[in-house]
Amino acid sequence: MMENGAAAIEQEDRRVDALYDGQTALTAGTLKIASSFRRNEALFDGLRVIVVETGKLECGLPGHDRFTVAGPALCLVWNRGAEEGEHVFSGGQTLRYTAVSLTPTFAAHVSDDAALRRAGSFLSDNPHIPALRISRIPESIRGVCSQIAACPLKGAGRSLFLTGKALELTGIALESTGDGETGGTAISLADAERIRAAKDLLDSNLAHPPALAGLALAVGLNSRKLREGFSRIFGMSPNAYLHEARMDAAYRLLSSGDMQIATVAYRIGFTPAHFSVAFKKHFGVSPKALRGHADI
Repeated sequence: MMENGAAAIEQEDRRVDALYDGQTALTAGTLKIASSFRRNEALFDGLRVIVVETGKLECGLPGHDRFTVAGPALCLVWNRGAEEGEHVFSGGQTLRYTAVSLTPTFAAHVSDDAALRRAGSFLSDNPHIPALRISRIPESIRGVCSQIAACPLKGAGRSLFLTGKALELTGIALESTGDGETGGTAISLADAERIRAAKDLLDSNLAHPPALAGLALAVGLNSRKLREGFSRIFGMSPNAYLHEARMDAAYRLLSSGDMQIATVAYRIGFTPAHFSVAFKKHFGVSPKALRGHADI
């Protein structure tokens, strides 16, 4: 039996940031759901990019068959007009999400109908049928979501930082949901699992990661197949991914304010001197400055 939302949600941690003169909104949060419930709500007028990191929900949109979004998943909805959607949330789960909403006017500055078509959004001349696209989450979007969640800034600095991250997330989402892979041989399911296992090995060994040859040997692939397959699945080489993962981990650790900069550097496989240079180049702010904000 479906309950109403208030009774079914055991715990909700939701944050909404209005950005760029109110034309962009960033919503992020976690829902701990005790029992299943249904929620009807008006669709956002414009472009909405939704990252579901964990959990799942069943959705209904005008002009579309019912569908399920199960994390990790990326969902784009382009809607014009006063339409309504329905969401059914299953009980006994934790749903973690990040969403960016762009008004039609602002969306025109960062995209256009042609870009949305290239993203597979199935634009229609019927304004009562929202455009929809669901795909996997690129690893680069995971990193952006982590930076959004860990942002320690306040006031104008926070708004500028989050505006940039919201647009970065939108840009990656539109690019990654394009017409699909072009050229090359399809990656088998078995090889895709081996490549994801390689990513997991890098994630769990940031301080002492294996070299490409050792990583390939560990997952049962040759170096060329691992390097090419990794780039196709995650949008970057294993070395580039390792650097992104190290920087994201450092940002989270420094934002917590509980760990010294040198300790963070060694934790992710850097000397303190090299770490400071790499961190500032990656984020545009020094580790010391970020720690200063975290301590406020």
